[in-house]
Amino acid sequence: MRQGRVLVVVLSVLAVIAIAGAGVWWWLPRGLSVELADDNAATTVAADVALDSAAIAPPDTRVRVQVLNAGGVSGLARRATITLRDHGYDVVEYGTTTDTGAVTRVQVAPERRAWGERIVRALGSGRVEEVSEPLRYVDVVVRLGRDWTPPAEPLRP
Repeated sequence: MRQGRVLVVVLSVLAVIAIAGAGVWWWLPRGLSVELADDNAATTVAADVALDSAAIAPPDTRVRVQVLNAGGVSGLARRATITLRDHGYDVVEYGTTTDTGAVTRVQVAPERRAWGERIVRALGSGRVEEVSEPLRYVDVVVRLGRDWTPPAEPLRP
């Protein structure tokens, strides 16, 4: 009788582990690899999302980005963070700022203007502004304005 109970418990635990494993397998993105092509071709990432190769982060370069929601719409900074990370940028901080604006501004040091232009392209809107003061902990500051419309968000568990 005791062996029967132990067998039922063991089989129940194995069933739970199998179901959990199947759930993890199902929700994981398929094909996490990034296929890099020449400069004029598109880059594809998981879930068949096409990325413009001129919008992804420069190869072998860490571009630290701060994303601030200046558009007054809840969740913009988080959505932009996902977009930029999908393009290979290292978003080290995101949040909300009190100085709202209509236009998305990408602030960079003059020698980093090309990075700002790539980020504008990744976001699909905005303008690059060169700042004279050095940015202390990041390379780029993105201030999302009311003009930025987030892309359709894929299901992410």
